Amino acid sequence: MKIMPKKLYILFLLPLLAVYGHAEADDTNKSKFTYVISAGSYIHFSPNPEHTDKPIITAFEMHKDNGWFYGISLFNNSFDQFSQYVYVGKTFKSDRASLQNWHLKLSGGLIYGYKDEYQDKIPMNGLGIAPGLLPSIGYKRADSRWGIDMSLLGSSGMALTVSFDL
Repeated sequence: MKIMPKKLYILFLLPLLAVYGHAEADDTNKSKFTYVISAGSYIHFSPNPEHTDKPIITAFEMHKDNGWFYGISLFNNSFDQFSQYVYVGKTFKSDRASLQNWHLKLSGGLIYGYKDEYQDKIPMNGLGIAPGLLPSIGYKRADSRWGIDMSLLGSSGMALTVSFDL
């Protein structure tokens, strides 16, 4: 099944609309860009022989000082199909000194790429595009450009990712 050009435009325009909608009038809310890549394979809660053993996850995110972030992730899903996740999210940090390097992230957006016999592997994928919600816990020191996150992939598994501020 070939990706329709209209769907591609929608996938790439959504983060731009989200950024525009959350833009602040003053320049005090600066942006930083982050590159994210998988650090290994998915951890499936219910392994299946059809699952790929070497998935690829990569993402590009824009983070605002107020905790909001926007991004696009390109990945091979558990069934080795090229997929995309376009999202907006929020990072939550604690004020406690003992937790200053830890964060929680929650992103929500649209997932495209679960097709054919695997279309029903994610909920509400009737039109080939499904809603997605991705909670994560991570660690990043304030003086470092590197970070690590463990993300929950719905009810199917988890993924470990490494991030680098550009």
